[in-house]
Amino acid sequence: MRLSFRSRSQSVFLLALFWSACGGNYHQDYFERAACIKLPAGISDVEHFTGSDIAFTSHYTIPADSLEVIVARLDLLPVLPDDWQPILFTEKLSAPWNDIPEDGLILYCTGTNNWNSWDILLHTESAGLWVTVYYTDAPGGPVPGLVDRN
Repeated sequence: MRLSFRSRSQSVFLLALFWSACGGNYHQDYFERAACIKLPAGISDVEHFTGSDIAFTSHYTIPADSLEVIVARLDLLPVLPDDWQPILFTEKLSAPWNDIPEDGLILYCTGTNNWNSWDILLHTESAGLWVTVYYTDAPGGPVPGLVDRN
């Protein structure tokens, strides 16, 4: 069966429409919905690792003029608890975002809602924000990465 020019152009249009619907900022949108926050406009260096069925990890560079806002919005703390698990899959991100700097001030937070949990690190000097969002834990066991902040 041969497609006519019109059928092929319609197919190309539908395929383009499908890809545009699948594109966009899926992981950023997912994180923002799960954590009930909105990342500031102007973020850059967006990188995602999605090759896991338990979580995805993202990196964002926050604009310098939005650092104070994001620290307040996420309720970031300067001290990591001893039993806190690090951001997952950073080694799978492209360089230079595959390594969280050890020097300088690092702020963190962790949270959960009924469906997801997340861990967040902000390296204030580089304005690098690393996020791991854990998908829903269907069996109902403890949510990975989550620690009690109280």
